[in-house]
Amino acid sequence: RRSSDLVKTRGRIGALLELGAGFHPDYTGRENISLNATLVGLTPAEILAKTPEIIAFADIGDYIDEPIKHYSSGMVVRLGFAIIAATDPDLLITDEVLAVGDESFKKKCVKWLENYVASGGTLLIVTHSMYHVQKLCQQAIWLKDGAIQKSGDVFEVTQAYLAFHERKTAKVTVTERAAANGDRCRIDSLSINGSAAAQSSSPMGTDLHLQGV
Repeated sequence: RRSSDLVKTRGRIGALLELGAGFHPDYTGRENISLNATLVGLTPAEILAKTPEIIAFADIGDYIDEPIKHYSSGMVVRLGFAIIAATDPDLLITDEVLAVGDESFKKKCVKWLENYVASGGTLLIVTHSMYHVQKLCQQAIWLKDGAIQKSGDVFEVTQAYLAFHERKTAKVTVTERAAANGDRCRIDSLSINGSAAAQSSSPMGTDLHLQGV
């Protein structure tokens, strides 16, 4: 259900939400640095001073002077994260930002985020990666079907989340196995009222007739 309210903020807020948000596809990476950095609140002088740092962090080589529309999703994330890192916001909001990109860049981002939090920055991260939640956060909220399922200590919440999905996976596996076997079932052992007849043996292929009482 939609709602509305008024939010007052203090300090600089950085956000990495939708891939490519704040970028113009026809502008080069260098031009988009100026555009995006302006949107997050940097002055022209700050942009000029920080551009070499941003380009070095993004590490996309000569593509910095190519239009964004020719970038891969990983390259877009590289540039976007590099700009956010240079702005050093008081609050950083990210949504699955580490889901794309190569492994070495992900490690560089995680290292930066660890230093950011250690130096007093506030991180709000939305992700399905329990590794990143446990590594970067102290508190967590598990949302299920739009409602809070559990909140509190990061390890308690993530363990509950993982346990839920373990049970869900096990249930699906049993259901799939039953569907694959059709209506057939297998009897591993059988005892009928403890009678001696239940202990007798029959040749393979003999029909067994059971009658319920």
